[in-house]
Amino acid sequence: MNIHEEIVSNIRVLSKIFYSPPNKIFLDELENEVLDKWPDYVDPCNIISQAMKKSIQTEGDEKVLLDFTSLFIGSRHIGSWRSAYTDKNKLLVGQNAHQFKAYCIKNDIHIDLTINEPNEYIGVFLYVLSEILDKARQNISLQQLTILLEQHMNPWLKLFITQIEDNANTEYFLGAATLLENLIDYLENKISNTKLLN
Repeated sequence: MNIHEEIVSNIRVLSKIFYSPPNKIFLDELENEVLDKWPDYVDPCNIISQAMKKSIQTEGDEKVLLDFTSLFIGSRHIGSWRSAYTDKNKLLVGQNAHQFKAYCIKNDIHIDLTINEPNEYIGVFLYVLSEILDKARQNISLQQLTILLEQHMNPWLKLFITQIEDNANTEYFLGAATLLENLIDYLENKISNTKLLN
């Protein structure tokens, strides 16, 4: 697997971590395969991913699921939609949502949500990011990747990560937030040097 495929794969893993309630099958896959292969340029010396692995082993599936519920579903959840951070009225289907939908249509990205919900969810943004990167192998313009990061994700992603750092009760989600931050920083650094994934 080359770096490009590795990045796409890792973003899809993060998309799933932040979008779907963790189940035993997914957590077992992370613990036994995925976390051991996290790249050094995102997780130097594999420290973060090993902390996540230990969290799955010692804190258990139920505690990780409880943390997911507390962070993203419960009545005091941190907010996983962009509107929670950027829309003064916290409208879930405001102008930003329409712009993001138009962006996806323009780039021929179809989003299948598990339930009827707004498309501005962090897991959806990461899925779209993985699709754009996948299309980059077909020489799609870096401009589309830059638009996604700068216009649709950066205005709120750091705030979202900070909320996880302040509210997570497991090393699993603390680690996932750090891996997400490191991966986005890596991508932006590569884009600014116009050496994307080489």
